[in-house]
Amino acid sequence: MDPISSRNRIGTKVACLFATVLLLGPANAVSADRLFHKPGLIYFWALNDPCSDETMEQMARAFAEGGVSAVCLHPRAGLLKPYGGEAWFEFIRRTVDRCAEKGLDVWLYDEDPFPSGNAGGRITMEYPEYRAMTIRRFEPARDAENQNLYCFPGGTLLWCGLVHEATREARDLTAQVGLVRRKWVELNPWDSRYYYPATPKVSCPRSWTREPEYAVEVPAIPDGFKLCAFVAQPTEAEHWDTDVDRLNPEATRQFLQRTHERYRAALGDRLGKQVQAIFLDEPKYGFGWPWTRDMFDSFRARYGYDLTPRLWQLFSRSDDSESMLTRLHVRQWCLDRFREAWMEPVSQWCRSHRLALVGHISPEDDLVQQSQCVSNLFPCFPYFTVPGFDLIIPRVGDRNHPLIHLGVLSAVSAAQQLDRPGVLSESLACSGLEFTVDEAARILRWQLMMGVTTHVIHCAYNSQEGLRRIEAPPDFGPRSSRWQGMVELGREMAGLQAWVRDATQIAPVAVLWPIRSFMAMPMETRAGENFTGDWPLRNETVELVRACLDRQVGIHLIDEADLWRADLADGRLRLGKAVYSHVVIPPCLVVHSQTVARLRDAAKMGVEVVQAGDPPRWQETERCLEPLAAAWPAAANRARAVAGLPRLLDLEDNGQDIRCTVWQSNGRTVKLLMNLNAQPVRARIGERELTLEPGRITVEAERKETNWGRSDR
Repeated sequence: MDPISSRNRIGTKVACLFATVLLLGPANAVSADRLFHKPGLIYFWALNDPCSDETMEQMARAFAEGGVSAVCLHPRAGLLKPYGGEAWFEFIRRTVDRCAEKGLDVWLYDEDPFPSGNAGGRITMEYPEYRAMTIRRFEPARDAENQNLYCFPGGTLLWCGLVHEATREARDLTAQVGLVRRKWVELNPWDSRYYYPATPKVSCPRSWTREPEYAVEVPAIPDGFKLCAFVAQPTEAEHWDTDVDRLNPEATRQFLQRTHERYRAALGDRLGKQVQAIFLDEPKYGFGWPWTRDMFDSFRARYGYDLTPRLWQLFSRSDDSESMLTRLHVRQWCLDRFREAWMEPVSQWCRSHRLALVGHISPEDDLVQQSQCVSNLFPCFPYFTVPGFDLIIPRVGDRNHPLIHLGVLSAVSAAQQLDRPGVLSESLACSGLEFTVDEAARILRWQLMMGVTTHVIHCAYNSQEGLRRIEAPPDFGPRSSRWQGMVELGREMAGLQAWVRDATQIAPVAVLWPIRSFMAMPMETRAGENFTGDWPLRNETVELVRACLDRQVGIHLIDEADLWRADLADGRLRLGKAVYSHVVIPPCLVVHSQTVARLRDAAKMGVEVVQAGDPPRWQETERCLEPLAAAWPAAANRARAVAGLPRLLDLEDNGQDIRCTVWQSNGRTVKLLMNLNAQPVRARIGERELTLEPGRITVEAERKETNWGRSDR
């Protein structure tokens, strides 16, 4: 049978070899799978002006006529309708009803603007005790007048003392810390009017001091010691003076009362019907080392030691086992508290009100930032109805941007391992004013081929007046010149989504997620362009993933804790929908002892365990870090390790930037192929030759049973 292809005005081409491609109809078609929303594109509807009835009616009509899957009502910069008051929730109710009249499904957005958790900034404005706090380290400076006096900035004093990093001795001076005021202010002029009005003035030169700061007297600092002080100070936020403390369950309760409960009161039984979901956006416990008021007591109860005299180890560049273990414990405590205090209450509220919880946390792509903002995203994915990520630059995961692979792979891996019906991507923001629909199509096709089912387009703006035009360009909505092209792209995506919605991905190789190593490493504090610097260990993981994809190896990422709970039988690891015949250990510093034991068991049962690059040097136990002396499995360099992995597609030519995924659903198996190169690529697959056009998806139906766990060894 000849390949069947179709084109539209934005250059879409879908080819199917040896099978007829059955594309879904319009985006308002009902899907038979478990995914809660219609096929097609979802739009952030950016509410960024006075939101007049005329504007809202025009936008809603255009969305409905364009066949979009749903709209997410998103307060954005420029909003001139007061957020969070009674009139706001009445406005949202009217908007939901307006959309419902037109058959348009609605998602709510839980914040103005982002990240989620602060009710538009009102919580920290009215409840300063709910401000997020960050631990900051200071080396107190010697006073010019009193050579024994050392001063450092104010905040909540956590610990001060002398530290010898080589011997790890810490001498506590916290109780000796007091306050001084060293900033002199000259009151010029000063006279008696301030005390004796309606009386002849008497002038006198005066001055006083202000701005208290902490200080401690230390007659002499012993050799090898440093004087260190640790203070908790408010965490700055992009849109508000301070961020909210998401490690404090009381702050979360206040957020739910001011946002979710107000929406429930306004919308009633519309929740779970016309309103399908709530989108949360980029909540995290902060950047750096967070602090909340019960942290030290809770930490001691869990780990059995006082953290305060070891705070210096969080900031030290030392890689000794005790310092690494302290960092691991703090990161794990913060992750677990974030899940308990923030993720679980928000997720539970949505479940109890029949709403899907969607969105993402970020950063999904960067192991370094992720370890410093949320510790590890994999334990957070289960709280979502569908795991999500974002991509806010106009690029795809190719040879020039390999880091971008990690975000989509994380979410797709979690969805398969948790048996979730889809994967969400918030996409296309910050793509620039000249960005075209063709460029958007390439990105969305790449995401779909990788497993994304739920594309949320950022943004469709009410207004482009003034600086709104460059708030996060471009505009993809009904008032944009891109709109008709986006409508056509939405129809294409609605059809292609049929291959991946609620489908099982064939990915026989699991790459161990090495986040534990980054949690243990010293935190980089550089700013600006070198925010996360050039981290060789991160680069090793990124290049390993790219090498697998360039060789058309079907891969997932697997977190250590998920490896522990996977079923092991018949030479396979099974976790949700995912089935793995191979586990690849990337270069890393530390793994958990349970991981070592699980991998040994897997190898004995026939799973092939591959060490690609330098093996871990440490294993974390319940009490300490122990050297991992045994060189098991034998290490191979990256190229040799990848060459031995099973391929989804045996390309005879160079496979660089040729992507392939395999999906099973309703008794059918298909391969999705995409050429990310700028030029067409001639590919020979067995006895067939194909021309893979750049930026387009080719769909190939499987005709026979395939042993996807087979390697080339």
